[in-house]
Amino acid sequence: MGPMDIITGERPLEEIRTRVAALPSLWRRRAADTSLATLPGGIRLALLTSPYIVRWASWLVALLIVVFADLDRHNGRFELWLLMGTAAQLIAVTFYLPVARPATLEWLRRFTPEPERVDVLGVGLLDLALSVGALYLSGGWGSPYYHFALTALLIPSFFLTFRGVCLLAGAYMAAYLFGLANFGEGVNGSWKDTNLNSFIGALVTPLLVALVPNYLGNLLRELDAARSDAVDAL
Repeated sequence: MGPMDIITGERPLEEIRTRVAALPSLWRRRAADTSLATLPGGIRLALLTSPYIVRWASWLVALLIVVFADLDRHNGRFELWLLMGTAAQLIAVTFYLPVARPATLEWLRRFTPEPERVDVLGVGLLDLALSVGALYLSGGWGSPYYHFALTALLIPSFFLTFRGVCLLAGAYMAAYLFGLANFGEGVNGSWKDTNLNSFIGALVTPLLVALVPNYLGNLLRELDAARSDAVDAL
């Protein structure tokens, strides 16, 4: 841009065409950015830590059920070991962010350009798998760890696309149905007849739980991209 362009406020036509042509690819790149790396640190920290607060609350619900409820023998076979195991699981996952994450990100940068997304998503999926395991070991239907496993969907759902979160929720519902049919009372359990209403709700709820953080994550990413576009336009 020459001095006359600065004085008159005119820009070469070719530069304007280049910037306009780059907009679609710029939008796709930002829409695919799920790391939220450009968000302020306080907001990003709150988004990463709030699901763990919900996870601890769901563990306390399981503890209260184990202590005060009259559990079926299928649900109480490993109650002491499951309480200790799930507590250790939550401690490890919770302290991953402030303790182990910096070193993990440095290692992941050797293999992926998006380490901030890959590590949290990986930890969330591992947490979900272990939670479903606790659900199976406690008998499936009537398990004290139903909400504990359900809230494990929050973390990975926040970072997935809409198609990805639908696949994750579908896989979770299929795994839960498999567990009901093969663990505890098995196919003879009350979930298929006397507790049919609760069974339908238990199958639909995971999809609703997964869609809420997914919508929030997509909304924040769109706002972040719009803010960046506004800065670029200025």
